[in-house]
Amino acid sequence: MHAIECAEVALEGHDFFLMLGDEMLWGSRHVDMLEEFRRGNTLGVCGICLEVPKEIRKTYSVEFEGSRIIRLEEKPRKPKTNLMGTGHCIFRSEILAYIEVTPISVRGEKELVDLIMCAVKEGRRFEWYPLCDKYINVNVEEDLERARSYYR
Repeated sequence: MHAIECAEVALEGHDFFLMLGDEMLWGSRHVDMLEEFRRGNTLGVCGICLEVPKEIRKTYSVEFEGSRIIRLEEKPRKPKTNLMGTGHCIFRSEILAYIEVTPISVRGEKELVDLIMCAVKEGRRFEWYPLCDKYINVNVEEDLERARSYYR
């Protein structure tokens, strides 16, 4: 979230694609996701990967009605769906207006999930898109080793 705040002036009111640097994706469909965003009437699109609950607990879960996101939950203990959100999201520039009202989390920072949920709670439309076949959020040595095994 802090990166978005820092980039606000440089964005100059343009829509943007957020990609977190600690994520590795296989079989990614970024171009298709961007085309979907451009065709739609949505404030943003969150890239997702179908995953098992153990992995979803490391990122965030996506609850939905059709392609519309109705709820995101950061690091859920018991995910309600098998849609795991990634840090690969496309936003219209209007999302920046929600930074100011995004609450500070228990970790002492503003979270991406909370930013999006502020807009969703106001009735703004967000959609999910099946972005990749496999995803690893690299946070610990075990994650890095797992990622290396996919490349071998």
